[in-house]
Amino acid sequence: MKEELLKIYNSTTYLVPSLDLEIRPGIQNSRLNEVLAHYGVNTFSFITAYNPNGIETLGRLNREAHNRLIVEVSRTGLQYVEGYGRGSNGWKDEISLLILGITLVESGILSQKFKQKAFVFGQINEAPPLSGQNPISLNDNGPNMAKRQGCI
Repeated sequence: MKEELLKIYNSTTYLVPSLDLEIRPGIQNSRLNEVLAHYGVNTFSFITAYNPNGIETLGRLNREAHNRLIVEVSRTGLQYVEGYGRGSNGWKDEISLLILGITLVESGILSQKFKQKAFVFGQINEAPPLSGQNPISLNDNGPNMAKRQGCI
C-alpha cells in the first residue's frame, strides 16, 4: 500500500454515532471494549464498500455497493451497525459497517470482495491496527470457514 494512502487511512476516525463510538487505528478504546462486551464478541472489523481501490466514486454507485455489503454481511448472521469513516484530509465521509464477531480472515475476504485497500480489525482490550488489503493468505484454512458462513 502506498505510504501516502496508509497515512490517510491511519488518520481517519471511524465513527458509529448510534453507539457513541469513535475508533482510531493504534489507539486503545474503552468504549469499544464496552461495545464488544455488550454484544458478547471479542473481535470487530470496520469495513466500507465506498470508493473501491481508493478511487473516488459517484454517490449512487457507492450507495449500491454499500447495500451489497449489507446483504453480504446479513447472510453470514453476524451483527453489524452502520457507521462511517471521516478522514482528516477533506476526503468525503465513507458509510461503513462495524461488523461484530468477525474474524481477520473473513474481514480480509470482504475487503477484497469490495475492492478495499484497507480495513480496521481489532480484538477486545487491544488497540485496533489498520489492516492492509492482503493481511491473510487465501490458501490457509480461513476461507473454508468464510465460505461456510456465506462471506464468499
